[in-house]
Amino acid sequence: MTAWFWKRPISGVGGLPIFGRMEISVPLFSQGDLRWSEDSLGYSEDDTVGSAGCAVSSAAMVLASYGVILTPKLLNQYLIENDGYEGDSWIK
Repeated sequence: MTAWFWKRPISGVGGLPIFGRMEISVPLFSQGDLRWSEDSLGYSEDDTVGSAGCAVSSAAMVLASYGVILTPKLLNQYLIENDGYEGDSWIK
């Protein structure tokens, strides 16, 4: 494996091709999971994690893949308690 240390913006075009398949081990968190799907999303009175929580669920999956012990429910609670939402339910 080669490590690249690039100290400037990465171009959105070009780059090195990846031959074959690259798979990163990421836990699967469904926004429809009954453990958190009915929780209000952010400060919203209408949206729930199940109806509009795809970003929270995806962010929780990425963070969990880096070893953070987290679920969409815990991330949503953290964002509510730490001013992590813009408006009713947009992640900052």
